[in-house]
Amino acid sequence: MSVEPAARFEEATGPVVVLALSRRQECVAWMRQALDGLATVLPVSARQEEISAAIGQSGAALLIVDFAAENDDYGNIFEGIHQAFPDLKLIGIAPVADQRVLLAAMRAQSVDFVQSSGAPESLRKAVGRVLSQTRQRRVRAGRLVVVAGSIGTGCTTLACNLAAAILALRPQTAGLLLDFGTPVGTAATYMGIAPRVAFAEAVHNLERCDKTYLDTAIAENAQGLGVLPLFAATRDLRGLKLNEVFQMLAIILSVYHLVVADIGGAVFSDVGQYLLQAADEVVVVCDQSVAGILEGKKIAANLREKIGSRLQAGLVVNHYEPALGVDVGHVAEALGLPLLSHGTVPERRLSLIQAMNGGQLAVDAVPKDAYSRAVQQFSGLLSGRLWPDLQTTQGGTRGTSNWLRRWRTMA
Repeated sequence: MSVEPAARFEEATGPVVVLALSRRQECVAWMRQALDGLATVLPVSARQEEISAAIGQSGAALLIVDFAAENDDYGNIFEGIHQAFPDLKLIGIAPVADQRVLLAAMRAQSVDFVQSSGAPESLRKAVGRVLSQTRQRRVRAGRLVVVAGSIGTGCTTLACNLAAAILALRPQTAGLLLDFGTPVGTAATYMGIAPRVAFAEAVHNLERCDKTYLDTAIAENAQGLGVLPLFAATRDLRGLKLNEVFQMLAIILSVYHLVVADIGGAVFSDVGQYLLQAADEVVVVCDQSVAGILEGKKIAANLREKIGSRLQAGLVVNHYEPALGVDVGHVAEALGLPLLSHGTVPERRLSLIQAMNGGQLAVDAVPKDAYSRAVQQFSGLLSGRLWPDLQTTQGGTRGTSNWLRRWRTMA
């Protein structure tokens, strides 16, 4: 039986996080008993993208792998994980240390092996030894909002305006828009800026990527929102390794307070699936057309399958026209997703084009327009979910929160 991942990686209460890969619930319970007070055990499934997301979010430096069942074929996931995180340590466990199990643990490059049929103290000692020789990675500072939908539903426009509206509520926030939707590169046009670097180029220069590089290379609009398109030319994607892409995303999430990723039209790509796994909030965009609703149902089904109980998603019906007679509640029911706030963004093509032609986003150019007001409502709701510990004073200034203090020490 598969074990459901922890509700949210960042909700770990212990000072040290250890990831656990096991299909046996009783085994995870045994691990938690053994490591009580020493580390927080967070279960992950046997998917490389989920393990990578968990490492990036929790800062974990140790993965405990259960090799108990003969049909536990983890394939090549450990090779990819070790390439992406070469300092990650593995401890293998199983009820019986037979030849098959020990060989599997060796192939996974385990640094130790413990029989789970023994006393919990044996695992505690092994984990203690490994942790004493390693250190937790820097936990990501940022929050990730993913805007997902099919081509033509307005994902990019909504993602740009949503990111800008959230930043307006958090003036000290470093924000970045990942333009990974289809077609690529339109976000920069909407924001009135010219990108200086693309994501693919940054991955090719992974060894140079740190806060200084990103601050210098990424172009920002007048409000301080940066934009990073997926590529400048399709040839830039040649030679990209998926594990290096995941590493780059982990670096971005450790540097920026807010990352809004537009994956409209690219939901089912490897990168899109990774971002959905790592997201703090998912905004699913749909319209009132039959085709749009059918595509939205596919996206919603994928979210439930891949994320399960960790899913934190809200539906937005874009280009909403009451005259079409398709009730927003019926769309939400068809997709099986809750509405984000009131759940609709009105059709305001004229206002959006006028703002774009002036090199601005609607929320900045026409903040009182119906489109901007709808997005502002979404941004207020999401901001409260992303940073529940931040309080707004009467004068509008915000108190210094834990994440902001952490950022200042990192900067």
